[in-house]
Amino acid sequence: MKNNSNEKIITQTERLIIRQFQDSDLEALAQILGKPEVMKFSPVGELSKEMTRIRMQGYIDSYEKHGYGKWAVIHRESGRLIGYCGIAVTDIEGKLENELGYRFDPDFWGQGLATEAAKACLQYGFDQLNFDYVLAIVEPENYGSVRVLEKIGMEFVKESNSVWQGKVVSIYQVMRE
Repeated sequence: MKNNSNEKIITQTERLIIRQFQDSDLEALAQILGKPEVMKFSPVGELSKEMTRIRMQGYIDSYEKHGYGKWAVIHRESGRLIGYCGIAVTDIEGKLENELGYRFDPDFWGQGLATEAAKACLQYGFDQLNFDYVLAIVEPENYGSVRVLEKIGMEFVKESNSVWQGKVVSIYQVMRE
């Protein structure tokens, strides 16, 4: 993958480049967010290309408004966009909170990449953005995602059904060390 000069890299890990989304990411992201297994625990289900474009524009707008958001995750070895990970401002129980979120292409599941990306994004949130804590929302049945949150040091806070369109979700939190 060529290092595009307008690419805004947020952070990097051994296997990943985490950068701001750009218009050229739409096709790859739409393919990922269009997969039923990726969106199984999404209140809206699989996204069309147009819905993905709107969501991606929301991520880009968040960079302008807040200085951060959900970022593109690039697999170094293949150069492929494999999903997103980042921290976005989200309404959680009537309060605007910094929420960690991620989704990855199933081709890359089970390799520890979500954990690697989430850890790097949290580190960025604490070190660069000076967050005191970050929350995450997960459906209790989403065992893979719960495992990722536990591996990165997040702790279960409570269950809530006021966050995600009436679904019962677990809220996790990690504090700055």
